[in-house]
Amino acid sequence: MRDGGQAVLTRTFLHVPRVGPQTERRLWRAGFVDWQGCLARVEEVPLGPVRRHLLAECLRRSLAALSAEDAGFFARTLPRSEMWRLFAAFRHRAVFLDIETTGLGGPGDVITLVGLYDGEHPRVFIRGINMAGLPEALRPFSLVVTYNGAQFDLPFLRAHFAGTRMPEVTVPTAHLDLRFPLARLGYRGGLKGVERQVGLDRHPWIAGLTGFDAVVLWQQYQAGSRDALRRLVAYNLADVLNLEVLAAFLYNEMVLHQCREGALPESVPLLALPTGNYEASLREAYAQVRLG
Repeated sequence: MRDGGQAVLTRTFLHVPRVGPQTERRLWRAGFVDWQGCLARVEEVPLGPVRRHLLAECLRRSLAALSAEDAGFFARTLPRSEMWRLFAAFRHRAVFLDIETTGLGGPGDVITLVGLYDGEHPRVFIRGINMAGLPEALRPFSLVVTYNGAQFDLPFLRAHFAGTRMPEVTVPTAHLDLRFPLARLGYRGGLKGVERQVGLDRHPWIAGLTGFDAVVLWQQYQAGSRDALRRLVAYNLADVLNLEVLAAFLYNEMVLHQCREGALPESVPLLALPTGNYEASLREAYAQVRLG
């Protein structure tokens, strides 16, 4: 799906200086529907000479960045509201991230657990066990996907790893926060509420648990309960696995929405929604921190 996954990004012109939604649609209607086609006929583009020069220069840099898998280039140039366009093109370099904490960010609140998922394997990093390994684990990824991470997860990570060399991506260069684009489509109510709206169910062992329960589970673990830590890991794992499903769902809904409005050609391919094995992933997560 990688080549097809580039279709939305390579049809995007919103990252070009002085190009907004109306100009982007005007380019599409004039037959300039992707970067290669536009560069091949750049002198025919219905823009003034200065804007044509800016367009050509940006598109050459865009092709180089895509070839180099530099998601950060697009994160710096695309409007924040359009970060969803990166997902399919960089899905193979994406990591789904969710943290658990002792509170909402008040004095003394700290990260207790960080879950990662790359679409195949989960990773779990626990305070007092292996949290120091998180920066290196994040290094291979070009795109971080969260739910409300701009306001919660990433500020906590910055504070926790202040003074250390965190990979640039986590602070962030390419970050897709699902909360706001999903809200634009009408899906609100926090991560759990959105999951219910799109038909995602959780394992009975953790169904109904909330962020407050995650704090309590950590306190129980600190008091000596390994079962509480196992359940906290299970709760976090559901978050990161479901982030992958929601990211693909968001991408598809955005493509369909923009096709209906004539803002994208109908030939843009959709993504298959992932169907991960929760139980197998949980066993793998447990094995990493010897919670089997």
